[in-house]
Amino acid sequence: MKPVTIQAVVGILVALFVGGFIAFAGSHDSVTLAGVPVFALCAVIAFAVQWVVFIPSYLYQTEHFYDLTGGITYLSLVALVVIANPYLDWLGGVSEFDRDGYLFGWYMRACMHAYIHTY
Repeated sequence: MKPVTIQAVVGILVALFVGGFIAFAGSHDSVTLAGVPVFALCAVIAFAVQWVVFIPSYLYQTEHFYDLTGGITYLSLVALVVIANPYLDWLGGVSEFDRDGYLFGWYMRACMHAYIHTY
């Protein structure tokens, strides 16, 4: 292998190890969804989405999907955490839902604005 390829593979492995360690450490005594710690689930989803979008971005040598992918990843993880939160007052927590809905809408607008006006 070329030195650049070896360096890339080592960098990927280190990133996966560090991400896995943080997911494992952050999941200790955390909220679970179907028996899986939500913190670890978020880490897996974030890594998976970024890798899936990396493939066409690398093949076409473009950063066209950068802002949109980051926004989708963030919003999906926030939605997962809000849904999986057992401490959320579903009946009396209308203000919590309002706040989360406003944040969700504002962030979606910001992501789409960055995507449309950048490319």
